[in-house]
Amino acid sequence: VFAEDSGGTVDEGSPLSDSPRAKLLLRAEAVARNAGGTILRLAGLYDRHRGPHAYWLAAGEVRGSRDAAINLIHYTDAAEAVVA
Repeated sequence: VFAEDSGGTVDEGSPLSDSPRAKLLLRAEAVARNAGGTILRLAGLYDRHRGPHAYWLAAGEVRGSRDAAINLIHYTDAAEAVVA
């Protein structure tokens, strides 16, 4: 839902995207919040078949800065954290 798409840092105060997809997600979040829900935005979800590693394995090469950090969390770990 954030506008940043160039590898910069994003936090809760970062500008929001005005894409149709982001607008839809933000409306859904508002409905959940108004009903007493909590919003948890997870990025970097992966499993055995889906995630950056799958792309890199298919491409045969990892490109990018050696010093770059990536944010990853396994689907199972994310689910366990949410219900903990």
